[in-house]
Amino acid sequence: MMNDKEMIAELLPSLNEFIRMKSKLGLCLHLLLDSANIITDVKSCICDGKLFKAYKNFIKYEKCRNDLLELTDIESNEQEFIIGHFNDVELMAIQIRDVIRLTLTGTISNSTSGNDNDVDYINDDMIQQILKIIKYDAKLDADNEICKNNGLIGFLNRPRNWKNLFMSMLADPAQISMQEPFAKQLLETLMDIDDAGDSGDEMKDLRIEHDTAYYDELLAMKKYFQETLLREAEFCKILKKFLEAEDIFEQANDHIINSNLRAAIEKLLEVESKRYHLLTFAKSYNEFDTINKLLIPYYERIEHIYAKFINEAKYYCIRGIDIIRGKNSEPKKQLEVILRAVEIDEKIDELYENNQFKIANRPHCWREMLFKIIEERVQQRVESFQIEDRKLNQNWVTRNLEICRLYIVEDLYTAKHFLRIFSKEHQLYNNFIIFYHNGIANKISELAKGELNKRELIQLLSWIRQYPGEHMLGMAFLEIDAISLVQDRPLIERNELMRLFDMYVEIIKSETAKWALKTVKQEFANIEELQSNILEDEFEYYYTHLPHILYSIVNDQVVKIFDD
Repeated sequence: MMNDKEMIAELLPSLNEFIRMKSKLGLCLHLLLDSANIITDVKSCICDGKLFKAYKNFIKYEKCRNDLLELTDIESNEQEFIIGHFNDVELMAIQIRDVIRLTLTGTISNSTSGNDNDVDYINDDMIQQILKIIKYDAKLDADNEICKNNGLIGFLNRPRNWKNLFMSMLADPAQISMQEPFAKQLLETLMDIDDAGDSGDEMKDLRIEHDTAYYDELLAMKKYFQETLLREAEFCKILKKFLEAEDIFEQANDHIINSNLRAAIEKLLEVESKRYHLLTFAKSYNEFDTINKLLIPYYERIEHIYAKFINEAKYYCIRGIDIIRGKNSEPKKQLEVILRAVEIDEKIDELYENNQFKIANRPHCWREMLFKIIEERVQQRVESFQIEDRKLNQNWVTRNLEICRLYIVEDLYTAKHFLRIFSKEHQLYNNFIIFYHNGIANKISELAKGELNKRELIQLLSWIRQYPGEHMLGMAFLEIDAISLVQDRPLIERNELMRLFDMYVEIIKSETAKWALKTVKQEFANIEELQSNILEDEFEYYYTHLPHILYSIVNDQVVKIFDD
């Protein structure tokens, strides 16, 4: 569905017209700025120490924007549209203001190095440029207030109040590590600036004269802005009609409410496909950001519907094990739809990422979210296998682990048959195996940390040894490489396993020592029999059956282990 480009065919004429008109607008704006010697990036001027030159460029750029705004109706959408194409103006203002602030604080920081001569460490040229900028900008702020008081349109985002900003900085020199004499000198200079006074002939360099050619260019720009805005409105109107023609969002929402998840995801994919092809088309004309911004209002609803869909998906994933073990086919179909939807949505995320499309609320990462739910549910299921403890049954470890074994085998077998409908590349069955393996590992680790007696230790160690064998994960019909699984993800850490072995050996040693001592004491209890025993031996040594008995016990145990 994501490859069906025909679905946006009816949108292409209006979209083409909008992009064509926007390209003309961009070219016309570029010519206007070029004829006025205005550049849209002043970083190079700032880096070269030509801060006043950057400011002159900023003022011309600001004037050009404001002249265009004066030609438009205040209540129309044109002003906002024009402002959107002059974002660099405010960016320049921020850059210049911040450079002045950093220059003042940076210059002063050098004055604390022990230099007694202020002139040595002050970049006088830069300071003079800053003072000139503050002076001229204060004059522009004052002119702006006069215009407003006379009922005329003022400059956008003025007054900027740079003079007051920097005066407040200099009023507290300690806060910016400035030497007080120098701060006082600068502060007095700023205070002497007359906002309303005449700034001389130099002020003319900051303005674009209102000649006939410039005015004609502004009128042409106004026309292109109007035409582009009309084309945008026309495209948005057709887009809205196109998206709402079949009430796709409403239909998808209704399908989810009625638990028809297959139909819902099909509708959502249809809408997603339209967005993808529109953005792909826009990218080919370097207009991705423009079209994506226009699409956002119409696609806000889709995320609410996605949220409802994923809530339904969570419900089915929580019950996933019970569903695949059950006999009701309808929930199984729903679970299948959800897993397929997760696969498709993951591919959509990859498609957007490969094309470097930055889409709001994407990637969804549904796979990680839902698999986390399934893994938690598996862990809860493994925990529920313990139905007895030592108080109820001395063989409680064996009983609980046997129940665990039976359910694990059944669950994995059922999951294998259900998940075989999906491609092996998605590793769904392998993930399910790992979820169970991790759950069992946590359970075994919990048991191992408890206080176990000899019987329980033997039962636990035997179960760990048999875990990858043919009676558990190694069963042929499960098709699990159990040996590799245990090697890559040990059921229990080796140091913990060795601790259990050591514990078992210590218990055996302790019991054997006690039993041997008791046996010897019993044999020594009858002195007369002991004396006759010694006399019967040709070397007059004491004879006892204890070594033979101990050997038999150990030998029988070793033989049993090898037989197992």
